[in-house]
Amino acid sequence: MATAALLAGCGTASSGGGSNTTTGTSTTSTNEFNPNLVPAGGSSPGTPPKSAKSKSGKSKSGSKSSGGGQSSAGTNGSTVGGSTGGGSGSVSSPGGSSGGAQTITVTHTSTVTHTVTQTKYVRPDVPAGAGLPSRSAALSVSSFDAARGNIGCRISSGTVRCDVARRVWSPPRRPRSCRSGSSAWGQGLMVGSSGSSFFVCARNSVLDPTGTYIRSGHDDKVGSVTCQVRAFGVTCFESDGRGFFIGRTGYTRF
Repeated sequence: MATAALLAGCGTASSGGGSNTTTGTSTTSTNEFNPNLVPAGGSSPGTPPKSAKSKSGKSKSGSKSSGGGQSSAGTNGSTVGGSTGGGSGSVSSPGGSSGGAQTITVTHTSTVTHTVTQTKYVRPDVPAGAGLPSRSAALSVSSFDAARGNIGCRISSGTVRCDVARRVWSPPRRPRSCRSGSSAWGQGLMVGSSGSSFFVCARNSVLDPTGTYIRSGHDDKVGSVTCQVRAFGVTCFESDGRGFFIGRTGYTRF
């Protein structure tokens, strides 16, 4: 009775087992459900954590963890939010959202087509020493002049001969077969129906100022012989590829 009167006089009393708060004659036990102990957004009432003293005399409290959602903390050996552990238990809901996440994958497919155009150049059927054919139709003249009258050519019986009036080159040494003093040597080149081209040894010339003049860029074809008239000289050859080039600055045999 003395103890009860003392408690009534002080207004509060505490015991080690549980905490009771006495106001007047009504008593509220903290072990009962208290809405204030429910975490914000939680789905079930929590249990008030009990303080536990560690070896160093300090109390150990439960911890909260948030992983984008809510978590509940519990004491040793207690179940909070469906998690049981020896220490602090925690429950987290990633993103804090309800329902499953829907992933939509969009695939774009594009087709690229590359067109490669190859141009193949085919050399015309002419000897290696000759030039490309004229873009104009071939003429058919058996005797003509070219290079402003400096070169004259004559085609006859499958043979062709071209002489040059002025030149800056010299022919090879005169052979013994051309020892006649009345014959000129090396004034032109000639190719026949057989054998390779050779230098002319003759008393006459095929230069004819009154003959047909062929301008540069044209071809002349008579029988098996073709002559190409160009600005730098005249090239003549047989159908089998034997021929020559003759001009003011040089000559070639092929």
